[in-house]
Amino acid sequence: MLRHNILIPLDRSEFSRQALSYVRRFLNPNDNDLTLLCVVHSPGGLVAHPPQPVSTAWTNPMYQSEQDIRFASHPIFASQMWENIRAAVEDELAPSIEHLRAEGYTVKLIVW
Repeated sequence: MLRHNILIPLDRSEFSRQALSYVRRFLNPNDNDLTLLCVVHSPGGLVAHPPQPVSTAWTNPMYQSEQDIRFASHPIFASQMWENIRAAVEDELAPSIEHLRAEGYTVKLIVW
Protein backbone atom coordinates (compact mmCIF):
# COMPACT_ATOMS: atom_id res chain seq x y z
CA MET A 1 0.00 0.00 0.00
CA LEU A 2 1.29 3.45 -0.92
CA ARG A 3 1.82 5.81 2.04
CA HIS A 4 1.76 9.56 1.66
CA ASN A 5 3.92 11.98 3.61
CA ILE A 6 1.86 15.05 4.49
CA LEU A 7 3.70 18.28 5.38
CA ILE A 8 1.83 20.42 7.90
CA PRO A 9 3.30 23.90 8.49
CA LEU A 10 2.78 25.37 11.95
CA ASP A 11 3.68 28.77 13.40
CA ARG A 12 3.40 28.06 17.15
CA SER A 13 -0.08 29.61 17.34
CA GLU A 14 -3.26 27.94 18.53
CA PHE A 15 -4.84 28.92 15.23
CA SER A 16 -2.30 26.93 13.18
CA ARG A 17 -2.76 23.88 15.42
CA GLN A 18 -6.44 23.81 14.45
CA ALA A 19 -5.28 22.26 11.16
CA LEU A 20 -4.50 19.07 13.09
CA SER A 21 -8.20 18.45 13.78
CA TYR A 22 -8.84 18.52 10.01
CA VAL A 23 -5.93 16.16 9.48
CA ARG A 24 -7.56 13.68 11.86
CA ARG A 25 -10.89 14.09 10.12
CA PHE A 26 -9.74 13.71 6.50
CA LEU A 27 -6.52 11.68 6.51
CA ASN A 28 -6.40 8.01 7.40
CA PRO A 29 -3.48 7.14 9.71
CA ASN A 30 -2.95 3.87 7.81
CA ASP A 31 -2.24 5.72 4.56
CA ASN A 32 -0.48 8.90 5.71
CA ASP A 33 2.66 9.88 7.60
CA LEU A 34 2.71 13.40 9.04
CA THR A 35 5.62 15.83 9.11
CA LEU A 36 4.99 18.87 11.29
CA LEU A 37 7.17 21.80 10.21
CA CYS A 38 7.61 24.75 12.55
CA VAL A 39 9.71 27.59 11.16
CA VAL A 40 11.05 30.03 13.75
CA HIS A 41 13.14 33.18 13.53
CA SER A 42 16.85 32.50 13.69
CA PRO A 43 18.14 33.79 17.01
CA GLY A 44 21.25 35.86 17.46
CA GLY A 45 23.56 35.47 20.39
CA LEU A 46 24.12 37.90 23.22
CA VAL A 47 27.86 38.45 23.16
CA ALA A 48 30.00 41.51 23.76
CA HIS A 49 31.46 43.70 21.07
CA PRO A 50 35.20 43.19 20.77
CA PRO A 51 37.12 45.12 23.42
CA GLN A 52 39.04 48.19 22.37
CA PRO A 53 42.53 48.62 23.84
CA VAL A 54 43.23 52.09 25.21
CA SER A 55 46.86 52.03 24.11
CA THR A 56 49.71 49.62 23.57
CA ALA A 57 50.95 50.35 27.09
CA TRP A 58 47.52 49.66 28.62
CA THR A 59 46.86 45.93 28.32
CA ASN A 60 43.44 45.78 29.98
CA PRO A 61 40.70 45.70 27.34
CA MET A 62 38.02 48.36 27.49
CA TYR A 63 34.44 47.55 26.62
CA GLN A 64 32.03 50.00 25.08
CA SER A 65 29.25 49.59 27.67
CA GLU A 66 28.22 47.92 30.91
CA GLN A 67 26.15 45.52 28.82
CA ASP A 68 29.26 44.45 26.92
CA ILE A 69 31.01 43.75 30.21
CA ARG A 70 28.08 41.50 31.29
CA PHE A 71 27.98 39.73 27.92
CA ALA A 72 31.76 39.24 27.96
CA SER A 73 31.50 37.64 31.42
CA HIS A 74 28.49 35.46 30.56
CA PRO A 75 27.96 35.20 26.79
CA ILE A 76 24.87 33.52 25.39
CA PHE A 77 25.69 32.06 22.00
CA ALA A 78 23.22 31.74 19.12
CA SER A 79 23.51 27.95 19.27
CA GLN A 80 22.37 27.98 22.91
CA MET A 81 19.41 30.19 22.08
CA TRP A 82 18.53 27.95 19.12
CA GLU A 83 18.50 24.87 21.36
CA ASN A 84 16.22 26.67 23.83
CA ILE A 85 13.79 27.64 21.09
CA ARG A 86 13.81 24.13 19.62
CA ALA A 87 13.12 22.61 23.03
CA ALA A 88 10.29 25.10 23.64
CA VAL A 89 8.65 24.20 20.32
CA GLU A 90 8.97 20.48 21.09
CA ASP A 91 7.36 21.02 24.51
CA GLU A 92 4.52 23.09 23.02
CA LEU A 93 3.72 20.50 20.37
CA ALA A 94 4.29 17.37 22.48
CA PRO A 95 0.62 16.95 23.53
CA SER A 96 -0.59 17.29 19.92
CA ILE A 97 2.06 14.88 18.65
CA GLU A 98 1.25 12.30 21.33
CA HIS A 99 -2.45 12.60 20.54
CA LEU A 100 -1.78 12.00 16.83
CA ARG A 101 0.48 9.04 17.59
CA ALA A 102 -2.17 7.56 19.88
CA GLU A 103 -4.55 7.68 16.92
CA GLY A 104 -2.07 5.69 14.82
CA TYR A 105 -0.26 8.37 12.83
CA THR A 106 3.46 8.32 12.26
CA VAL A 107 4.54 11.86 13.19
CA LYS A 108 7.86 13.63 12.69
CA LEU A 109 8.60 17.17 13.92
CA ILE A 110 11.03 19.47 12.14
CA VAL A 111 11.96 22.79 13.75
CA TRP A 112 13.70 25.00 11.23
